[in-house]
Amino acid sequence: MKMNHILLLLMMLSAVACNQAAQKSNETTAPIEYIEKDFTEFYDNGQLKIEGKLLNDQRHGLWTAYYENGIKWSETTFKMGVKSGQTTTYFEDGMMRYTGTFYNDERTGEWLFYDEDGLVIKKVDFTPRMEGDSLVVPETDLLD
Repeated sequence: MKMNHILLLLMMLSAVACNQAAQKSNETTAPIEYIEKDFTEFYDNGQLKIEGKLLNDQRHGLWTAYYENGIKWSETTFKMGVKSGQTTTYFEDGMMRYTGTFYNDERTGEWLFYDEDGLVIKKVDFTPRMEGDSLVVPETDLLD
C-alpha cells in the first residue's frame, strides 16, 4: 500500500512539472510580425532610381535599379537584407554586363561577364570547394 502512495505521488509531481513547463513555453512564444512596404527612390530629374520591397525594413525579393536615363541598371534578389539569388547588371545601353547568383551575400556558381556587344568575355566559377581542411571560394576564370 505504501508503494502505491509513493507511485501516485510521483505521478502527480510529474504531471504538475510537465504542466508548468508547457505554460512557460507558451508564455515565451509570441507571433512574429512582418511589415512589408514598397520602396522607391527617384533621381532629381524625377526618373525612377531604385525600387523593391522592404520586409521589416530589410530589402526582400527582387530589387531593380535604373540609370538616370531610365535604362535598367541591375536586378538583384534579396532575402531579409541579404543578397540571395539571381543578380544581373546591365550597361547603360541596356546590354547585359554580367549575371550570377548570390547565396548569403557571397557569389556562388558560374558568373558570366559580357562585353558591350553582348559576347561572353569571361566565365568565373565561384563554387566553394575543399582544399585540405579548408573551404575556399575560388575565383577561377573559366575562359583561360
